[in-house]
Amino acid sequence: FPGQLPDVSDVVGESSDTSGVCHACGRPFHRLTESERKVRRDQLDRLSDSQRQVLGYLLMGFTEPQIAAKLHRSRHTIHDHTKAIYLTCGVTRRVHLVRHFEGLNAQTLASGNLPSELN
Repeated sequence: FPGQLPDVSDVVGESSDTSGVCHACGRPFHRLTESERKVRRDQLDRLSDSQRQVLGYLLMGFTEPQIAAKLHRSRHTIHDHTKAIYLTCGVTRRVHLVRHFEGLNAQTLASGNLPSELN
């Protein structure tokens, strides 16, 4: 989707039904154990509000320039947030980040809130 923002119906890890299957790839979601939920919560707690918002958009498939335009921030600022997110979450690639947080409500993160899946 070069040049346009992704449709929210194509969000990775989002599912409005209860099938437990990713809309993007068709894989079943991994059900997090309580200890995995705690790790994810702790990681999200260490991120700033802005970084959590950027994380939500990254999980939805937005590029850094698209996120910068949407949030009215410099692309350099968004890149700095992305690097901090990767460091905090212990990943080095976007695909690993998406896999790490699959099944979470990325739209909730992008709106600045914590997903209920981690409560």
